Amino acid sequence: MMLTALTPMFLFRERPAGPSHPSMSARKPAGHFNMDGFLEASTSVPHDFDPNGDRAIGYYDQTDLPVYYELAAQFATSDRWYSPVMTQTIPNRMYFFAGTSFGHIDNHDSVPSNGWPQPTIFDSLDNAKIPWKYYYLDPNSVFLAQWNTWFKNNGQDQGNVRSINEWFSILNDPNADNLLPPVIFIERGSTNGLDEHPENNVTIGAGAAVPVIEALMNSKAWQSSVMIFTYDEGGGLYDHVPPFGEPSPDGIKPMLTPSDVPGDFNFSGFRIPLIVISPWVKPHFVSHVPRDATAILKLIETRFNLPPLTKRDAAQDNMLEFFDFSSPALINPPPMPAQPVCAKGTSPCDDPRLERHP
Repeated sequence: MMLTALTPMFLFRERPAGPSHPSMSARKPAGHFNMDGFLEASTSVPHDFDPNGDRAIGYYDQTDLPVYYELAAQFATSDRWYSPVMTQTIPNRMYFFAGTSFGHIDNHDSVPSNGWPQPTIFDSLDNAKIPWKYYYLDPNSVFLAQWNTWFKNNGQDQGNVRSINEWFSILNDPNADNLLPPVIFIERGSTNGLDEHPENNVTIGAGAAVPVIEALMNSKAWQSSVMIFTYDEGGGLYDHVPPFGEPSPDGIKPMLTPSDVPGDFNFSGFRIPLIVISPWVKPHFVSHVPRDATAILKLIETRFNLPPLTKRDAAQDNMLEFFDFSSPALINPPPMPAQPVCAKGTSPCDDPRLERHP
């Protein structure tokens, strides 16, 4: 399918439905890495959310997401940052925590009653006696609680998994730099409309993320912190840059069904956004080094001298090129623009059927 004769369209912010989640069971968006199957894949989207069938070539601009644009411009980003695997949310989140999905390729794979047994970065931190926290905005979709064996076997979170309210409370404290643990994971959630997924308003998601980011920037902890803002997968929007080859994390083969397209875990998913926010980043920096999001694991492992979880995170670049630790260029964080959270014009901001074409 040729895309050269089509015009990219502006995605009206009330209607952010994505075209199609990439999947190893239907690698249509990549077109076997010809990158020409995105519109074909978008046919799986209900007509109500994509009546013209061209949402795969849509985009948002600075009028919708001014803070994201400004953060990427002022701090550091990458044009070669990928999701770990070409599939849906849950397997990619497994990679975020464990460096592998241990064969899983689908959001609908069942979870064992005691959780999956594979170790995560949180187990590595526990073994090294390094404190950590997992903050959530949505108590109904804490991914770690649904999956991690450490959490389920103990029957409680032992104080590690907490509401985002604690984050704000600590950052308001003049002693915040000494109160936060060394490693923190923050999850917006998937049932509260904040995750910028299809059918959710992207400005509402951004409106929830901005206070979390600004709270750190305006706190005493800012001077010694790094915040990495990213997504778990790309959602099926068109990209001309193909995935790149990577090592299989553990040799476990994908749990393919007869209807699935043959594939393996030896390549990344599609590109996803990344913003590295810290007083210590190189301002206005754009990395061109290919990495997937398990590079976050590699950065943590490098910082705390932890062993890799799998061959995948072991193979990643450690992200140190984003930083200049000789001098904090952004010790005084730049002011952020206001983030609009509603509709353009007079339309209600939660109407999922509105859109604007060129």
